[in-house]
Order: sequence, then C-alpha cells, then structure tokens
Amino acid sequence: MADPLRNPSEPDFTVEPFAEPALPAKTADVRELESRDRDRRLVNAAESVGSTLGSAVGTIRDKVQSGLKVVKKRSAEKSATVAGQVKEQANRRIQELSDTAQRRISTLRVRAHEFSQERPAEFVLAIGGIAMVAGIILRLWRSNRD
Repeated sequence: MADPLRNPSEPDFTVEPFAEPALPAKTADVRELESRDRDRRLVNAAESVGSTLGSAVGTIRDKVQSGLKVVKKRSAEKSATVAGQVKEQANRRIQELSDTAQRRISTLRVRAHEFSQERPAEFVLAIGGIAMVAGIILRLWRSNRD
C-alpha cells in the first residue's frame, strides 16, 4: 500500500488548548444576576402581598355590603314599627280631641237652648251683639285687604 502524503514533523491534527469556562469572579455580571434574582423575588413577594390584600379587600367589601343590607332591612322594619306606633298615637289623640269637641258642642247647645227658653230677650240681644262685632271685624278685614 501506498504511504499517505504527510510530513511526519507536522502534527496530524491541530489541538487547541482546552479552557474551562471560568466562573466570573464578583464582577458586574454576577452583581447584575444577583440584582435580577433579588428583583424577581421582590416582584414575587409584592404580587403575593397584592393578591392577599386584594382578596382581603374583596372579603371585607362583601361583608360590608351584606352588613349594610341587614342594617337597611332592620332600619326599614324599625321605621315601619315606629311609623305604625306614631300613626296609632295620632289616631288615638285625634279621637280624644274629637270626643272632647263633640261633648263641648253638645253642652253648648244644651246651655244655649236653656238660655233661649229662660231669657229670650237677652238671647236676641246677645245674638245681635255678636253679629254686630262680626260685621265690624269683617269690614276692617276687607278694607285692609284691598
């Protein structure tokens, strides 16, 4: 067989020196990586806090709204109760005043009838005096009104 054409003084292949990738010493790259890692942890922590606060605020809002509904319902019930009591008291007072007025009118009628039977002349003079005073008052009222 034929010999290959090569020069024995030349190496068969070229070997480049093997260099392990060196770990960077505390350089700007490592600081940047640490800064990014710290920032990422801060962002994760902030997201966790924000999520917790958001859910807490939502829970509080729901509780407040349900509490307001309960207060509104109770307030409406109390208002209806109080309004019913006020109406009942007002009706009772109106009935008392009406009864009192009817008794007084009845008493006045009886007395006027007795007076007219006992003293008819004085009764006619009293009615005339009342009519004259009423006429003067009406005349003064009309003159001031114009």
